[in-house]
Amino acid sequence: REPVPMALRVAAARLPASLPRLRGLRPSSGPAAPEPLTAADLRAWRDAGLLDPSLGWLRSIALDLRLRAIGRFDLEGFLRGSRGAYLAVQRLMYERRFDDLAPLVSPAVLQAVRTTMDELAEQQLRIPAGDALEDSVVVREASLCDAHLLEADPEVAEAHEGRLVQLHVRFVADESWAVRDEASGEETPRAHVQRSTMAFRGGLDPGGEAWRIVDIY
Repeated sequence: REPVPMALRVAAARLPASLPRLRGLRPSSGPAAPEPLTAADLRAWRDAGLLDPSLGWLRSIALDLRLRAIGRFDLEGFLRGSRGAYLAVQRLMYERRFDDLAPLVSPAVLQAVRTTMDELAEQQLRIPAGDALEDSVVVREASLCDAHLLEADPEVAEAHEGRLVQLHVRFVADESWAVRDEASGEETPRAHVQRSTMAFRGGLDPGGEAWRIVDIY
């Protein structure tokens, strides 16, 4: 029996929460006048592999235009934090620590995670994360594949400042798990390359909306 696929397609939600793994994000300017993003900036990001290299030229142009609308920010720092968020979600999901996961993701993502783990339980299957998660999940690539400048909800806009964005990060990770059959006690090793995308919503500027994962696909 194969485990349920880890990539979960869910609807985006728009509620603020905290995502501690992404606190290292450092904007380059204040909310009133973000520094413009230049062609040289975009070229440097692309050369450094920070932008998804698998995008075709049309999607690359569209991404560049959306990034110019957002303005300059620390993309390298954001992607570094997103790698930590990826590992945090994996651990909390497989350890079924849903209360700890709730502040990091939207309600829709949390419900999808619960459903997936319940389906595994119904099959009497479990994936023990253990203390060796960093050895079981190795994130090889994390690159920006989409970006949107959002308009804050009226009830949220008064409480937060600056640019509100949704940034989509494409991950490529080597994952190896021992899938345990709870009925027999036997563990079967599984190893594969996981390709998935997480959408992070939050504020780029000081005082902005805290980060939360609102979509996984």
